[in-house]
Amino acid sequence: MFDNPALSDVQVHFSGTYLHAHKYQLAKYSPWFFQAFTGAFPVSLHDRTFHEVCLLTGTSQVARGNRIDLGNDESPCLVFHMLSHIYGFSYLDIVYDPNDDFPQDPSTSTYNFKLSYNLEIFILADKYDVPSLRTLAVNAFMQELPNTLVDVMLGDALSRLFSIVCADKTLQEQVLEFVFKKTRFLTLYNNDFMDRLFRREIFGKRITRKVLKAILAIRGWDNNRILNRQHQRAVELARALGVRVAY
Repeated sequence: MFDNPALSDVQVHFSGTYLHAHKYQLAKYSPWFFQAFTGAFPVSLHDRTFHEVCLLTGTSQVARGNRIDLGNDESPCLVFHMLSHIYGFSYLDIVYDPNDDFPQDPSTSTYNFKLSYNLEIFILADKYDVPSLRTLAVNAFMQELPNTLVDVMLGDALSRLFSIVCADKTLQEQVLEFVFKKTRFLTLYNNDFMDRLFRREIFGKRITRKVLKAILAIRGWDNNRILNRQHQRAVELARALGVRVAY
């Protein structure tokens, strides 16, 4: 049934290519597609990005007859895998192929590629409101996350995740819980993460303040050279951000 021109009733166009699909199947898994097919988007506005047009306009004609256009912003392999999920393919069967046209070059470390890939799948599923795919991506991402505790990929992934506005906050919330649980370990062993944190390249001001408070609460900093150094850096940034420091 998937990508069968003889049986489909809609073409999904994206990034210079297209696949054959079924409106019912797409709308069943995604409220976004349901709204696109039923013309349920709000009143139109001009001079928006493609995604803003999709969300805010009824005159964008994202769906016209037997065609729906997702624009050119997404990696073809990511969209293909989102549609594959909608058609019932197993999540594990449709991810982790470094030979696909993925927007980032896979790292020499397999789990780095997996982490980045699952993150991009989550972002796409959040954008097009595919709840079941979001859940799978969150679970897969969190399963891989512990493997990056001492890796530069952790800073890359978290910087990407917290630079966007997600409709579903689940992944961001679970990642923050993970960071708070591993604050001492990260402070000791992931210097790249700490450098990015102190340069404010990962989180916004509100979350950065919370992470700094967690660092300042680490005990034994005065007996460990690394903890002492990171503690002093945390004190400096905390004061700059208006966090009350006792000493």
